[in-house]
Amino acid sequence: MKSLKKSLVRLIGVFVLLTFAIIGLFTLTGNSTFAMSDGGQPRLNICNDNGYPSQMPVALPGASGCINKQITNVGSHSGNLSIRFSAVTNTPGIDGKGDLGASTEVTAYLDVNSNGIWDAGDIGLNADGTTYTCETPLGYDKLNNYSCVMWTAVQSLKPSAASTLIINWRVPVTVGNEIQGDNVTFNNTFVLEDQIR
Repeated sequence: MKSLKKSLVRLIGVFVLLTFAIIGLFTLTGNSTFAMSDGGQPRLNICNDNGYPSQMPVALPGASGCINKQITNVGSHSGNLSIRFSAVTNTPGIDGKGDLGASTEVTAYLDVNSNGIWDAGDIGLNADGTTYTCETPLGYDKLNNYSCVMWTAVQSLKPSAASTLIINWRVPVTVGNEIQGDNVTFNNTFVLEDQIR
């Protein structure tokens, strides 16, 4: 009986030591380099060349520019990409009205191969939440019209695939002093929904 108790105590001791060894192993491997650290999910990496949130630089009549946001699926599953514009916030300048968002024209599209050219495979994003293909010329609309617009499952991104959201903006030469001192700001939200369910 005494030897059975000793054996049982030894067995429990070995079990406890193995348990701590296993916990230690998972602790060591449970970091971002662990093969399944993303839980088998698609994950986004957004690379901005113009800051976040998006903010237009000084915009004078006749000025134009471009905001680029590279979107990469760094996860291990394919995902459906959705994009949303936040509310467009106009901060008034000298006249107290905040006319820059109503005066500025923008066009937004997904540059699927990230070559900086509106061409085959690219996806145009209309201000009403619809899309169009490169067979149609890029369409400009007032920046304020993009406020709170979402495009759902607009593109499928495989693991390691990248795409670029391009927002071209321009202030028509016909715009006057009403935009002097105005500021306009908006955010973009990106969601990548797992295609494997």
